[in-house]
Amino acid sequence: MHTNPERETTAAQSAMESLGGRGSVPRRRSAFTLVELLVVIAIIGTLVGLLLPAVQAARESARRSSCTNNIKQLALALHNIHDAKGKLPFAANSCDTRYAGTWTPKDATYPSRTWNVDIMPFIEMADVYGKLDLKQDIQNFAANKTALQGRRMPAQECPSNPFATGLQMANTNKSTGTKDWDTWYGIAQTPVECYAVCAGPSNYGNLTPYDCATWSYCWDASSDFYNPYSANVPGMFSPNAPFQCRFKDVPDGLSTTIMIGERNGEQAVRGGVFNAVWRAFLTGIRINSTTKSFADPGAVASFTPGLSSYHQGGASVAMADGAVTFLADGTDFVVFNYLGGRRDGQSARLP
Repeated sequence: MHTNPERETTAAQSAMESLGGRGSVPRRRSAFTLVELLVVIAIIGTLVGLLLPAVQAARESARRSSCTNNIKQLALALHNIHDAKGKLPFAANSCDTRYAGTWTPKDATYPSRTWNVDIMPFIEMADVYGKLDLKQDIQNFAANKTALQGRRMPAQECPSNPFATGLQMANTNKSTGTKDWDTWYGIAQTPVECYAVCAGPSNYGNLTPYDCATWSYCWDASSDFYNPYSANVPGMFSPNAPFQCRFKDVPDGLSTTIMIGERNGEQAVRGGVFNAVWRAFLTGIRINSTTKSFADPGAVASFTPGLSSYHQGGASVAMADGAVTFLADGTDFVVFNYLGGRRDGQSARLP
């Protein structure tokens, strides 16, 4: 029996048309529904929430690595100075060597300046260093002030410190409660000192937070801070006097004595890198201490915060041998002070 294909096709088409096209292949949709879009957005949000902490942790790890490199660079600069001159620079000079414990005009032998000036030739700032008259005070001599005004020091900038690149210091003067813009010593615009040298253990009056009462080498805030003689300086630097330590003056060992560490300079009165006063931190202040009263032993110093940073859980230090390590907030307080002292007879091991 023969059939006509054309006639069968026409009949099939007619049947489909009579059904209103219900048997035809459905068309593809050109857009998502609102529900589908919300589901996709929720999934993306969840993934971002999961990944963001990891990204932030990676960024902080990179910043901390950069910070470690800064400290290492500064430590090497101090070693280069010691190799060249046989001794480290003084942290600052705010008193005449002839009058220990007294604020007096400086003599020509020890014009006022800071260790940050002395390291300039070793941290690629020799051009600035060459413009300074080192026979004159850094802050009070016009040519020196002009050379340093608004000058940044990259090696002193911790990438985690939001104040590191600022040139004005919004410090709170602890005696008046007002803002101190670091003009007391002449330079109105100066960068934050994110890394300070170590002055060692300290006590304040009758406050004896550890064994300072029996340690003759502890700082006494009323006198020894201004005493330049090595017999009275417990750490490798003096906050104010022109004491210059030699590596042979560290009998406890270079690998167990802190030379330099992080410090939130914006929290210090006159905490700029070029101001020659209180250029050292004390191990008598707890790491990252936020207490501003004597309730926390050793937490208060008139012009300086202790070892502190914007890195979570602690702060980095460079030992006198140049090795850099991270000290946790919970580091034993006595051990911390042993690490700060250069001649306490206790070669404390790093935690």
